[in-house]
Formats: sequence, structure tokens, C-alpha cells
Amino acid sequence: MKKLLTYILIAFVATSCSMSQNAQQGNYGSDQQIRKLHPQPVQVVDYRSNAQTGDNTVANAPKAGRKCSCPCGDNCQCCANALCCTGGYAIPAGVEGDGKDLMRQLLGKSYEIVEYDFTPEVPKAMTWVDEPVTEPKEELLAKMNINGSRYMPRGSTMAQSENDMYFYFTQGIDKPEPLHFRVQYYADDPLEYSKIIFLIDGFEYEYKPDKTNRGREGKRMYWENSDEPLKSTDKDLAYALSHCNWAQAKIIGDRGVNHVRMLTDDQIKRFYNTLKLYILLGGEL
Repeated sequence: MKKLLTYILIAFVATSCSMSQNAQQGNYGSDQQIRKLHPQPVQVVDYRSNAQTGDNTVANAPKAGRKCSCPCGDNCQCCANALCCTGGYAIPAGVEGDGKDLMRQLLGKSYEIVEYDFTPEVPKAMTWVDEPVTEPKEELLAKMNINGSRYMPRGSTMAQSENDMYFYFTQGIDKPEPLHFRVQYYADDPLEYSKIIFLIDGFEYEYKPDKTNRGREGKRMYWENSDEPLKSTDKDLAYALSHCNWAQAKIIGDRGVNHVRMLTDDQIKRFYNTLKLYILLGGEL
């Protein structure tokens, strides 16, 4: 019996010690770990409250277009109907920045279908253009041979033994006489030509002189030439010859023989300089 009471006493003392130890560890034990898992209450601050930030209510917001200091500390654009654009408050519908402004912009655009002309530009033959002369008179005169009242481009000659074609003119009392177009042919085959087909920058132009002069030199060589004033119907040809990039002349012979030649860059420049000087001195086509 005495042993039984001893065992009971020992068990009681042990239980008391354990409870005392748990009580001392209460701030560091499992109970604290459980409390950490509890969500902390959210602190809600009403920035519209006068006590927090002063009088920043919607009614007293600055006017549109002015900057204000948001409660969050950021500077942003304010409007008359909201505290700020990025302050986290709901912006009334109809105010710029309410999320629907992009939709209103898209709806306000014109979606009318525009018809485009995709027809490619087709090169056209050159026609006469009344354009001003920009070259100085002295510069044009320096490129001419002047024999009395006759103005001929440098490098050209009226010798029958030369193949050439060029413009020239004679100076009258008040203004130049009509512009002449001279064509010279010299070879061992007679042509007896009556017209010339020009291919200028890919387009055909026809020239028909009223008369051609023919002759023979020795037993083998033949010369032919035409020297006539240009008519108003030849204006396009005159302009094209003096403004083109390249030109080919086909002298059509009545005996079935044609003579084809490419005009040189120098010949094209001579056409241009003579025509410009002719116009500058008062000449007309």
C-alpha cells in the first residue's frame, strides 16, 4: 500500500513539472506559430479624408490639365471629376483616361475605303515645252561659230564630205531668221533620201524635207544634203532632239537602201545649245 502511494505521488509531481514548463514556454511555443498563420487585418486609409491629407475631395480637385500631388506621392494629370489619373480611384465614364477613350478614338476614325489608281506610268514621247532659258547668253555664244550673221554650233561644218546634222540660224535685224535643220550624208552608196525616221528615247519622230540636194564626188563617193527651216509641225522633233538621252536616225533611201546612225552626245548638246540661243535672242518656232 505504501508503495502504491509512492508511485501516485511521483506521477503527480511529474505532471505538475510538465505543465509548469509549458506555461513558461507559452510565448515561444506552438501557440505563437499558430498565431503567425492568422491573416493580419488590412489597414484601410481613406485618402479622401480631410484628417489624412487635407481637403483633397473630388469636388475640390484641380482643374483639367494641371498637375497635382497624389496621396501616393506621385505627380499626375488631374481633372475636374477625379483626384488623379493614377491614384487608384474610379474615374467617371466619359472622362479621358477612363479606359474607353481608345474605343472612342477608334469609333471616331473614318474607315472609308480609298480607291487608288494602280495604273503604271507609261513613258510618253516628248512634246514641245515653252521653258525659260536658264543659261547665260555669254555661255551659249562661246559654244557657237559666228560667221557674219550666221550662228552655227562649234564642230559643225557645211562641207559636203562630212556626215552630220545640226541646227543653225541667221541673225536678222531685230530677231533671228527661222531655225534651220541641216542634214548631210556622204558615202559610197547613193540614198536619194526623202525622209528621216528618228527613234528618240524609244519613240518615233518623222522628218520630211521639201527638197534634197545630191551630187557625186569622184567615181565612188556620193553626197546628199537637205537644209530647210523648221516648220511649226517640227516643234516636237526639235524639242526631243535637244532634250533626249539618246537618238537614232534612219535616213530612208528611195532606192531601197537606208542609212542608220546613232547621234553622239556631242551632237545632242549642239542641238540643245543652238535652240536655247535661238530662243534667247528672240527666235520662235
